[in-house]
Amino acid sequence: MSGLDQNRTGFGWIENGLGDEIFTLLIIVSGLINSFSKEKIEDELISRIRLESLSLSLFISFGLIIISTFLVFNINYMYVLVFNLFLIILLFNLIFKFRLFKHYNS
Repeated sequence: MSGLDQNRTGFGWIENGLGDEIFTLLIIVSGLINSFSKEKIEDELISRIRLESLSLSLFISFGLIIISTFLVFNINYMYVLVFNLFLIILLFNLIFKFRLFKHYNS
């Protein structure tokens, strides 16, 4: 074996468990199913609330990315970007369910 194998930099295989990948997949798929499943009464108003909630969650999410671009550095910035993947779905679900709650109770 040569010394090249020990000092190799760049891309390569890293062996780890599949737990993180499965957990990530479950969060994303369940969030999307929860976000875009049909309501009992699905009309134009519900579709509008859904669209506005998605737009607001995207604006908040990308606003946080813009702010963190100037305030967070190194590998921590990568953590912010990974967290943002889940934040979009989470914010959308929270905003949409809150607006539906307000709509049904008014």
